[in-house]
Amino acid sequence: MGGRIYWCMLFGILSIACSCVLNHHDQSESIGHKSSSTNIIQLNSGVLELSEDHFTSISFKRIPPNQIEFKEDSIVFQVRESASFLLYPFGSVKKINQLRFDWKSKGEFNVLSAKHEATKKGDDARIRLGLILKSKADFIDLFGTPEWIRKSAEVLNHPADRIVFLLPGAFHEPGTSWKNPYSPKVDMISIPSTDLSDGWKQSEFLFEIPLETVGFMIMADGDNTHSSFSSEIKNLHID
Repeated sequence: MGGRIYWCMLFGILSIACSCVLNHHDQSESIGHKSSSTNIIQLNSGVLELSEDHFTSISFKRIPPNQIEFKEDSIVFQVRESASFLLYPFGSVKKINQLRFDWKSKGEFNVLSAKHEATKKGDDARIRLGLILKSKADFIDLFGTPEWIRKSAEVLNHPADRIVFLLPGAFHEPGTSWKNPYSPKVDMISIPSTDLSDGWKQSEFLFEIPLETVGFMIMADGDNTHSSFSSEIKNLHID
């Protein structure tokens, strides 16, 4: 089934990744969809299988990618002033009410404050989960667009035009939302965490209204703040 993605959603992903990418690509480039050979994933409520087979890793030109390790029941991101994300497409549109997951992180993280993390220079995160929201946008030709955008377009199976990122461990108070400094199409939400054992934390968030979602991203990034750290995620529940 052909994957489809649209300029504004991909501009949002581009924005989240790093200001360096914006400087190297013309923002007027056309973005649309391309035939996909990716296996279609039918998502059911419950624990999400964090299998490498379900994800596509997307990196950016001129930005070092993260080193990503898939363990038996978790995913580890090694960030060295780097940025990249894992993209998980849904076979059908999924209404998401709630997410819950366990995570931990250690190492140098140079975001300084809530004010800093809301700016372009501070737009990094130890871990962030992005819900890619359904859209009714028209087809736009992909010809001439950067490789990472074309690859993302091949993965998604439905049109999308907005992202909601959930950030545990943020400086903003839990429940606070703000616009991403690069794109008004990307909403950021700070979510609470509860301490578990061995450095693990559990985060959970309930949406007021279910979100029609076509896929999600898992990302860790330290390129804007020259941060180097490791983050791990497991026990991801979607309802």
